[in-house]
Amino acid sequence: MHSDHLGTPQIATDKNGNQTWAQVSEAFGKATVSANASTEINIRLPGQYYDKETGTHYNFHRHYDPSTGRYLQSDPIGLQSGFNLYVYASAMP
Repeated sequence: MHSDHLGTPQIATDKNGNQTWAQVSEAFGKATVSANASTEINIRLPGQYYDKETGTHYNFHRHYDPSTGRYLQSDPIGLQSGFNLYVYASAMP
């Protein structure tokens, strides 16, 4: 697995170094996976599992929608995280 500076998977290779999967990520995590991928990788932003059926990322506390850059549920720690309970990365990834 080859990751970017954030730890987000970008390329997967087999033991011979052949690419088996690749993705291109946008700023808020929306990804385009290569059409000829022979491997399925469900990890996106660090600590987030990609749900293929919904297109959202799950991080054990709530779901994140990379197409809008917002969480679908409010922050479980409440207002301690700030006034916007649905924001991701202070809206500046």
